[in-house]
Amino acid sequence: MRRWFIFILTLLLLTPLVAVGDTAPAVVLAEAGPDGAIRHYTLKFSEAMVPLGDPRAASPVTVTCPVASDGHWVDVQTYVVDFIKVLPGGLKCKVILRDDLKTVRGAAVTGVRVGIIDTSAPTARAVIGGT
Repeated sequence: MRRWFIFILTLLLLTPLVAVGDTAPAVVLAEAGPDGAIRHYTLKFSEAMVPLGDPRAASPVTVTCPVASDGHWVDVQTYVVDFIKVLPGGLKCKVILRDDLKTVRGAAVTGVRVGIIDTSAPTARAVIGGT
């Protein structure tokens, strides 16, 4: 009886680890800069994508945009695309995950693969003048 109790207790303790291992890695956050002034686009993954501190780590995305950009890893799960200037109004850019993208443990990233940055039409920041 005691052996069965230990066996069942061990299974119950390991169940959360098995559940985490079955979850496919994905992008859990994709957001542009605040207040419509888009200069950065941040992607956060559900698990480690690159070894810590590896400056040679490849970009996980391809960016299609009329404004040039470059990117870098902030930590093992967060990648930031930096545009050379604030994106002007009336612009659409695509951020596309690489097809061969894998985590540090070798699991393929699943889920949404394309992010759209839409700056809509130009907007007035100030109105100067009177009647």
